[in-house]
This record gives sequence, structure tokens and C-alpha cells, in this order.
Amino acid sequence: MKRSSVFIIVGLFLLQIACQTITAAFPTARPTAPDVAEAMPAGEANLTCIGAYGYGVTCIENNEWVNYSKDSAGLGSDLVEDIALCPDGDLLVLHALGLNRFDGAQWRNYGQGWGYESVKAVACDADDNFWVAHYRGVSYFHDGTWQTYTVKETLSTDPEAYESVNDIAIAPDGAVWVVLVNGIAVFAEEEWTVYEKGAGFDDKYFFERIAFDSHGDPWVVSSGGLHHYDGLFWNFHPSQGFFLTPQSIAVDHQDRIWIGTLAGGLVLYENQAWLTFTPQNSALASYNVNALATDAAGRLWVGTQWGLNVIDEETWTSYWLSNSDLPDDDIAVIAVAGAGSALPATQKKAPGAITGRLVDADGNALANAALEVCVETIYNSYQGDTPCEGHPYTRNAASDADGAFTIENLPAGFYNLAIQTGETWLLYSSRSSGVSERFLVPAGETTDLGEITVSAE
Repeated sequence: MKRSSVFIIVGLFLLQIACQTITAAFPTARPTAPDVAEAMPAGEANLTCIGAYGYGVTCIENNEWVNYSKDSAGLGSDLVEDIALCPDGDLLVLHALGLNRFDGAQWRNYGQGWGYESVKAVACDADDNFWVAHYRGVSYFHDGTWQTYTVKETLSTDPEAYESVNDIAIAPDGAVWVVLVNGIAVFAEEEWTVYEKGAGFDDKYFFERIAFDSHGDPWVVSSGGLHHYDGLFWNFHPSQGFFLTPQSIAVDHQDRIWIGTLAGGLVLYENQAWLTFTPQNSALASYNVNALATDAAGRLWVGTQWGLNVIDEETWTSYWLSNSDLPDDDIAVIAVAGAGSALPATQKKAPGAITGRLVDADGNALANAALEVCVETIYNSYQGDTPCEGHPYTRNAASDADGAFTIENLPAGFYNLAIQTGETWLLYSSRSSGVSERFLVPAGETTDLGEITVSAE
């Protein structure tokens, strides 16, 4: 698998980040999923679907991974932003170019009827109509038409309110809850109620995601902790000294609150105590938890930047591209209906390798240069002494006298590469975006990166 020359154009600098968390022991074994009873096909009650940005949607059907993409199905775009499973079993896919609905046999395209390009979340109500959260507001599709409610006119009373909408969800009683950056709006009995500083909250918070407990009460996570509405008041549960960077939230069958964080692992709130699970003290695949969902069987589905975990009591089952038919290890969103899907058995795939040759700007071999590969994106700031330190999987190598390098026995998957020149680490990237460029190492194959010109320009 030969690639054309790519320039290393982005320099990195070291940024130490201090995080204060409470950790707890959790099983660290990564058990292999057994052969189990058939999962329900699309369109029926029990189903799990997973979205990966750039790779469409993958559902577990009849113990197999079934991918729906622009090429293989009627999906309008593989750049998936959110997914939802409606009460009738239909799959909603919100993507960069609009919205698609799949009933298990046919795809329907709803385009971008809300009129705005930037989308964040989608939700389906009891009548199988749906809501889309997007920049400037939310839009409701029913009876073949779209109705839009904007932040400035309806969802906030603050004239300086941010117009971004972070989440939308339908409560068990049918109320529609909308999470703004600094406020929360609820639509019930054809009326909107707005909660923000001075109206339900004494302070300004930065809200992110919402979920409901067994009583139908909403729980909203912010950078400072959890906010619970009991029907009369908002009760604040601060995170006890550590700063959350929340990306997802779920409430399990025991009414325990789970929070997925950016780089901080999986956080559990139970009995007024906070516990943090990481790849260091548990079988969690990555510190970066993008998506969470719970099913009626009591399992927690955890989508991370590097792999999928399914937690059933104390049993963890882990899936990666290297042991399953997932198209990508970076899980963006998860939707579960009913008891979810039965788990496919894991696979044994042959490892792959990468090779290449480093040269300087004049074409001379770059000998004895240190290299690191890791499975998650590297940014222009990083935690640790090297770019890949702290990543869930990393490998080191060095170029030889001719600038050539080879790294063997790599699990199949996507990788990122950093190269050290002097005291500076540089990213493998063909664009100056401040992040590394991923490349695929297929199972049993060698990915040839070709001649790589190392330049800080």
C-alpha cells in the first residue's frame, strides 16, 4: 500500500495539563465476546447502531456488523454527526449534508429542511416525528413540514446568548429538552420554558449534554458538574474540585450517571460520589469518551476515540477495527433501542506494518530520527514528554542510516505519526491544520508511506 510523499509541516510544543480526579479500581480484563443469540434486524425493537465520522453508520444485526455508507446504501453523507432510533425502529442519521431515515428496507432523504448547515443532534418523538438541533436553534419535522425555533427569538432571553445548540432529547412524558451553551429550554404543552442565569439558575454554566433517569427527570452535565431538575428546582451536584470536559452522558437502569469526557476517561456519579475510570485502572479503551448509551438489558455502551466498550456489570467486551468489522476505531455516536444488540464474537486478524523513508528539505537521508506512532489524533499541544505518551496504544522506532524505518506487528487500524528532529516533534501531515493526519494499516498488509520530507515550514 504505497503512498505519495507527504511533508511534515506542523511543529509541536509540550503543554503539561494538571488534572485532579478520583479513581477507583475496575476489572481490567478484556474478555472475548462469546457466540450469543441472534440480534434483532433493523426496524425491530432491539438494536445498536454506531456512527463514525467519515465512515457512515454501522449496526449490529444478526451477530454481524452491517455498515451503511454513501457507497453501500442510500446515506447522503458518511460525515455522521448524530444518530437516533425511533420508537418504530427506524434509524435517523444526521450528517453534514442533511438527514436520512432508514426503515430497514428503504432510505428516505430529508435534505437540510431546517435551512442551516451546522448540525449537532437529532431526536425522535413518540409519534416518530423528529427534531434537529443546529446552529441558531432547533427544527421540528411533522406533517411533512419543518418548523424552526431560534435561540434569539425563542430559546433564550439573553440578547448575547451563544447561538450554538449542544443537545436535544425527548423526555418520557414527551417534553422536548434543548441544551444551549448557557441555558436550557423545554417545550411542553405547546409552550417553551427557558432556564438560564436569573431564571432557574443563580450562576452561568456551560452546559453540554442531557439524559433522563427512571423518573423522567433530566440530568444535564456542565463543566462544573451535574444539574438535576426535580420538577420544581434545579439541583447542582458539583464535581468536587476537578474540572469536567464532558462530551456525553447516560443514565443506567440503577439511575447511576455516567459521563464521557475529553481526555479524562469515564466518570461515574453515584450516591453523591464521583469515580473516574481510565485505561490505567480499567478496561476502558481510551481516555477520550465520545459517546454513551444504555440498553434495557442493563449494559453501558461506551464509544471512545479508540474503540468500543460494552460494560455488562463487571464484564467488559472491547471492539476495535483489529478484532471486528468496525470501519473505524473512532466512535462518534451510539444509539440503542430496547435491549440493544447481541454481541458479535471477536475476530483474530493478522497484524500489519508501516514503512517509509525520511529525508530533509534538501533530499538528504534523515538518519537516527526518533519516531512514534499512536492510535489517536495528535494536536499541536500535548500532555507528556512525547506526543504519544499517555495514548492507549503507541509504538516507537528510529530511522536507519539511509533514513528508512519499519514498524511491524501493528494491530489493524488507523495511526498517527510524529518525528523528532532535535528537540522538536513534528507531525506527519499534508496540511497545516495543527493536527496529525491518520493513515490506515490494514490487517496483514504493509502501508508504505513513501519518502517523507521533514520540514518545519
